Amino acid sequence: MLVMASALTYAIYIVMVNSSKAISRIPTTKLLFYVLISGCSVFLFKIAAGTDLILPAKPSGWYNLVALAVIPTVLSLACTSAAIHIIGSTATAIFGALEPVTAVVLSVAFLGQPITPQEIVGGVLIVIATTIVVSSNSVDRVILHVRKMFPRNFKNLSAPKQK
Repeated sequence: MLVMASALTYAIYIVMVNSSKAISRIPTTKLLFYVLISGCSVFLFKIAAGTDLILPAKPSGWYNLVALAVIPTVLSLACTSAAIHIIGSTATAIFGALEPVTAVVLSVAFLGQPITPQEIVGGVLIVIATTIVVSSNSVDRVILHVRKMFPRNFKNLSAPKQK
């Protein structure tokens, strides 16, 4: 349920940043602040509802926690907000779909993680889907040309022909 709500709010966020005049005037850092406050409120709600809060026991755990908060969260959201302002929500969402592929490539290249056949298939499917979305304008044109070659008149199918 939380994942579905997260995906829905992320989609609304991407569209609203690009299409809302009021939101598009907000500087990226201020928008990032509001997004992070919203995320914090979800965690505070979960803690208030009884979820255990486990804090790191060692200083190295705190360093890792701060790095995890800054690099993939704050930096990623700041870049996403800036990208939406610069290239638009559609292109940003398309590039965002390639994040899992990038993560696998980087983990194989820098961490020496073995790659499984399922990861290869998943990466290929993501690249194919992204390519289809990117080329959707040309695909739409091809489909339109095919439809024009085989026209159908649905109104006349149900009504009897008049002489």
